[in-house]
Amino acid sequence: MIEKSRQIGSILSIMTLITFVIWGCKKYQDPPPVDLGLTNPYCNDPKAVNYNWGFPGKVDNTTCVYPVDE
Repeated sequence: MIEKSRQIGSILSIMTLITFVIWGCKKYQDPPPVDLGLTNPYCNDPKAVNYNWGFPGKVDNTTCVYPVDE
């Protein structure tokens, strides 16, 4: 009787382990993007003087100021 319960316990432990391994290997999926309503324009050109000023916001490279412009 004790031997039978050990076998059942071992089988349940192995099945539980396999279940957790399969569940843990499930591929992650990104949540859908959320619109944050950011409207602040910023320059996204690393050569500009004002690179990333006003970040986060909306990319607007017409606001960029370059060293030769000054």
